[in-house]
Amino acid sequence: QILKLFSLVERHTLIENGNDVHLFEPELTDLQKQVLGLLGIPETAYRRGL
Repeated sequence: QILKLFSLVERHTLIENGNDVHLFEPELTDLQKQVLGLLGIPETAYRRGL
């Protein structure tokens, strides 16, 4: 069930001429944030740079 909860989480990058123009970060639901907290996983795991 946990994997299903996060199955639709996506991040997209808009690229123009080989350069990243814009990063569309995933919007986590309150339930997803709560589950991450219970698992000890920071929300930043779904952000760029990791």
